[in-house]
Amino acid sequence: MAHVSLRYSNYEIWMLINLLTLFGLLVILLTAFKRYKVFTNDNFDISFVSFVSLVTLYLISDLYRIDPLGAIGWGVLLANLVVIKNCDNTPIRTFFNTYIFIISGIALYAITTSVLVRLNIKQFEEFPYMSLNYMLLHHDSFKYVFGMSVPRISAHLQQVSLIPAYFIFPLGIGMLFFNIKWKYFFVIIIFSLLSLSGSIYYLFASAMMAYIFHTFIRRYKIILSFFFLFFMLALAFSIALHYEFGIKPDFFQYHYDSFLLRGSSGISRLAIIGRGIREFFESPILGFVREGNINLFLLGSLVVSAAVRAGILALVIIVYIYYLLLTKLNKLKITNTKEKVGFTLVYVSLVMMMSYQDYGFGSVHGFLMLFILVHLLNNRRRDELSKNKSP
Repeated sequence: MAHVSLRYSNYEIWMLINLLTLFGLLVILLTAFKRYKVFTNDNFDISFVSFVSLVTLYLISDLYRIDPLGAIGWGVLLANLVVIKNCDNTPIRTFFNTYIFIISGIALYAITTSVLVRLNIKQFEEFPYMSLNYMLLHHDSFKYVFGMSVPRISAHLQQVSLIPAYFIFPLGIGMLFFNIKWKYFFVIIIFSLLSLSGSIYYLFASAMMAYIFHTFIRRYKIILSFFFLFFMLALAFSIALHYEFGIKPDFFQYHYDSFLLRGSSGISRLAIIGRGIREFFESPILGFVREGNINLFLLGSLVVSAAVRAGILALVIIVYIYYLLLTKLNKLKITNTKEKVGFTLVYVSLVMMMSYQDYGFGSVHGFLMLFILVHLLNNRRRDELSKNKSP
């Protein structure tokens, strides 16, 4: 039997102490958020201030690293936040109805192509650059299904891991607030399942469990969500502490030293989260400040990404935003099955983006959707309070 050494280096012990300190800080923050209810008062617009502060920190971070395109993106988002804050639900409803209609059409086109390929009626081929098929039928890889090589079609997105952020999360918001039709729901769900993405299957499995145990989830949502976040961070940190991995120049092709599950995207994601935690510990005040590619530390968790981008202040803000969203969701009254399904998709998407898979959620689009969600929750809450006060 092979001997396993349990001895730790001084560096590993120091990093472990840092992780425990970080967890202690997060517990203190959660206690403070719960104790001082002003942080979730519907009349106190700290949610807007929090988003503006976080996006401003991201903008400054990109300017520091001389990333003008990134800074422009965050600047445009800041302008959109101001516009949305002063909007009622009508223009947002129009936006969501249009958005869901468009992505449903794209999903239907991808489904049709995928089915024809599986039935061996049509060959899936490389399309000319900028053709309609090229733009709407991206695929990030092929998988063998029943002996047939099948493309993992991601529609207009670069990879299937982006589908939760650009399809499922907006769908959940639309169903929760705007009574999106079931036909759009089923088209997007079928497209997502045909993408053969492990992240999506895990998301749907979690959604089914959350739907079945809806009452339990709503009662213990904050405790369960942050416990899962802590668990994933600890697991990722443990992996990064004991295993090193490198990234080849050819676009995020991973290779591992001593990894048993070679090529596993799940292990890759955990390793990146763990390395992000280590990077944060190296510079906790300002975040990523040394030379190098910050993108190597940003995939996996919005919490860790914020800490890497802009340090401890960004970490506190993103944890607060997560707590705020969970708290406001808990206050929301669910009146029908469609809203319950929307609530479930939104909740499991929030857990995903904060804990283990933030592809697309950490973009300008992702933060725009998050702010729209907070804005809609605020508006719904005000409407419910107004109805209760009316004679």
